[in-house]
Amino acid sequence: MFVRPIDAWTEVWLGNPSTALWALIAVDAWKWVGFHMVVCLAALHSLPGEVIEAAELDNCGWWSKLFFIKVPMIKGTLINLLILAFIGKMKVFDLVWIVTKGGPLWSTETLGTYTYKRAFQWDSFDLGYPSAIAVLSFALVMIVVIVTTVLTRSKNKLEY
Repeated sequence: MFVRPIDAWTEVWLGNPSTALWALIAVDAWKWVGFHMVVCLAALHSLPGEVIEAAELDNCGWWSKLFFIKVPMIKGTLINLLILAFIGKMKVFDLVWIVTKGGPLWSTETLGTYTYKRAFQWDSFDLGYPSAIAVLSFALVMIVVIVTTVLTRSKNKLEY
């Protein structure tokens, strides 16, 4: 029997507990890659041309220009994108809820879907526990953002 190569990939990606989370991660990454790319391109195009020309006059290679000149100059933009991505991943709800509602077998359950189920779908009428989850997740996000900002703060600011 003739088996086409694409048939090896035919699987219920969202129905299998071992692949559902990876499928959602791939979809979410694909959803946000354009935004991150546009912001990085805008940051790269805002760099001063004199610095790049000076590196080219010094016979600096493409990789050296990228890692030793361009990336340090857009470090603030990259850190802001990292913080935005972390906040976005902590509050992801819509994609998970629409696609899997936390299933199969709770393999794609997130903090947002669990809080929503606990508050509005279970018949417990106990809103204290979901409220505590929301407050603690907010505190966790704030702590991570503040620590990241303090640790990555530059002592000597680049002036260009």
